[in-house]
Amino acid sequence: MKNYKILFAIALLASALSSNAQIQKGNILIGGDLANVNLGLNGPKIFSAEITPKVALFIKDNLALGGYVDLGLETAKHSATTTNYGIGALGRYYLGKEKEIIKHSRFFGEATVGLGGVNVSDGDNTNGLNISAGP
Repeated sequence: MKNYKILFAIALLASALSSNAQIQKGNILIGGDLANVNLGLNGPKIFSAEITPKVALFIKDNLALGGYVDLGLETAKHSATTTNYGIGALGRYYLGKEKEIIKHSRFFGEATVGLGGVNVSDGDNTNGLNISAGP
């Protein structure tokens, strides 16, 4: 339970910092994702985490272009270790104008394209093209 409180505090801090972000031409977007975190505290000895830092430059108002790096690890006692990785380009577009209901917030769409792979310590490796799009 303590880990959930720490993660919630980090998420709250990140959302507070991002709510003051500027989306005008010339500004820099610095952010990322922390996903698939499992410390296996109540069960088998498992560790997994994935981190994806992102950096982009606003080339015009509401439009940012940049890149990302992806690194993930999953390991368990008496099991193979899986490592995933990737690097690529991203584009992000912020929609609409600020509304009174969601003041200082905007919806955005993001698309990425890059190269990535998955390596399993005692198995096959896979490399290929990574493509994503979403709100």
